[in-house]
Amino acid sequence: STFRKINHNSYFRFHYDNDYFTKTDEYYTQGITLDYLHPSIKKFPLVKLLWKPYKTVPQYGVTLNLFGYTPTSILSDSILYSDRPFNASISLKTFLIQVDDVHQQQISTAFSIGVMGPYALGYQIQDNIHRWLKNPLPHGWQYQTKNDIIINYQINYEKQLVSAGNNFLLNATAEGRAGTLNNKLSGG
Repeated sequence: STFRKINHNSYFRFHYDNDYFTKTDEYYTQGITLDYLHPSIKKFPLVKLLWKPYKTVPQYGVTLNLFGYTPTSILSDSILYSDRPFNASISLKTFLIQVDDVHQQQISTAFSIGVMGPYALGYQIQDNIHRWLKNPLPHGWQYQTKNDIIINYQINYEKQLVSAGNNFLLNATAEGRAGTLNNKLSGG
C-alpha cells in the first residue's frame, strides 16, 4: 500500500482476480478478497494479538481471503513433477492500521487463521467457473496439497520520505511475515 490515511472509520472493499482474460490457468488462477473496516471490529477476540505502537486511534478491519493456485497446465491427469501443485487457501485475517501524521508514518499489523488444501474448495470453485464460462475443465486437483492449518502474523511499516502535493510521493517500506503459510522479510 501507499502511505495514506483512510479518512473514514468504516468501509467495505471487494477485490477479485481471475486469469479469465489470459486463459492461462498458470500458477495463480484466482483470488477473492473481502475487506471490512469498522470500529466495532475492535471487539473481535483476535484483535488482542495485534501490535499497536502509536498513541493514535487505530482503524480495525477483518478480511476474508480465498486464493487458488495451479501448475502450468490444468489438463493433465497426472502429477506434474517440478511444477507448482494445485492448492487453494481460505483465511480470515484481522488487521489494524495506525497512522502517525506528525512523523508521516504508518504501521499495520495482521493476524491470519485459515486452512489450505481440499477444505478450501479450490477444485469446486475452479470447476464451476470453468463450466459457467465453457472453458476447459481442470484436471489434477486430486493431487492438490493436503489440508493444513494457516496461522500467520504480519507487520508492515511505511515512512513518507518526500511528498510534492498529489504529484510525487517517495516512501520507505518494510514488511515481515511469519507463520505456517509463509515467512518473509522485505523492504523498499
